[in-house]
Amino acid sequence: MSDVKAVYALKNIQHGFKGKDDIYVDAVSNISLEVFRNEVLGIAGESGCGKSTLLKAMYGYVKPPLKILNGSVELLTENKQFEIYSLSPNELQKNIWYKRISYIPQSAMNVLNPTMRIRDHFIELFDVHLNMSKQDAYIQAQRYSENMGLPREALDAFPHQLSGGMKQRAVIAMAVSLQPELILADEPSSALDVITQKAVLTLLLEIRKKLGITLVIVSHDMGIHSVLTDRIAVMYAGKLLEVGRTKDIFDKPMHPYTQALIESLPRIGDKSYRIGLGGQPPDLRNPPPGCRFHPRCPHVMDICKKEEPRLIKKDETKVACWRHQGVT
Repeated sequence: MSDVKAVYALKNIQHGFKGKDDIYVDAVSNISLEVFRNEVLGIAGESGCGKSTLLKAMYGYVKPPLKILNGSVELLTENKQFEIYSLSPNELQKNIWYKRISYIPQSAMNVLNPTMRIRDHFIELFDVHLNMSKQDAYIQAQRYSENMGLPREALDAFPHQLSGGMKQRAVIAMAVSLQPELILADEPSSALDVITQKAVLTLLLEIRKKLGITLVIVSHDMGIHSVLTDRIAVMYAGKLLEVGRTKDIFDKPMHPYTQALIESLPRIGDKSYRIGLGGQPPDLRNPPPGCRFHPRCPHVMDICKKEEPRLIKKDETKVACWRHQGVT
């Protein structure tokens, strides 16, 4: 992707949660990552590895107990550059959110106000960001809802009157209604049945192609990443372990953790017994020294327990593992 311009750049991001008695949970630790224009970037890893926290950091939605310790997030548009953390909440809402970046949170179908009809969610959105009249906003909402496969009567419904898939479509329609350059989607198909999952994910891909939107999608499901994404960033315990083109990572995963994630996928016709990854992710209040994966790694070496490997380029992939840095 070296000939493609980056639309987003994360530099040395370190975010965590500050709790009682000054206990700090190191949720996102020193991550640098680029997102390229018009690509689908997947962020993969087990639950609790920091994927959702990273997405919130990218959006600029940082509220207590989440705390910024270090780093910058830059949005690189065709004619202007924005440093997300230097903007006030008012500037983010007025100039960035929905217009340039949209965020589809985890369990997005549950973010809809149960006391408001779907149409009123659109009307409020267009009023806040475009100062649009109620009548014009309703016409706009009808147009977008039809493009998202929502029947017109869905606009007049309350959220509880719609299926999970229809609510998810409504949330996606609102996310793209102002035609942002980047969509951040956190587990957009979770809590949906398999058929509805496919419909929602297909919808996101169709929107991306039609509007030329860059998409970052978080999912713990490597099967979703295999069919949806152009590149994958694999996270573990707040760290980036591997970043590369999806095909390369599935054909030749370099990090033992990535290998374990891929090997966990069921395959048609393969009846061999599968062994899950042993152990548990570390307690991020007191992460282990060295490589955070070393307590569960089948290839652990002495250096892994003492020194943290850097993310280095190996062929077309970046990997943080001592085995690929000349250590045996």
